[in-house]
Amino acid sequence: SHMGNWLVENKRDPEAEDAAPAGLHRVGVVAAVREVGPLPDGSARVLVEGLHRARATRLAAATAGGPLRASAAPLPFGEVGG
Repeated sequence: SHMGNWLVENKRDPEAEDAAPAGLHRVGVVAAVREVGPLPDGSARVLVEGLHRARATRLAAATAGGPLRASAAPLPFGEVGG
């Protein structure tokens, strides 16, 4: 299932097709997946609710080209990410 919490991060290079861990910003948003629905082109529409900012403490791919697994720590209010 794709439901649950996800760490959403931006790619450092928006033109990059896929992002390896080194190509992602370390600060993102922990978001709860609320809905997942199919689109006609085979992709999915995902509705998320942002919960809080967090810093990725570990990013790793379980398989080559597969989704990344993340561990994250909450980012205290007012702390600037990097």
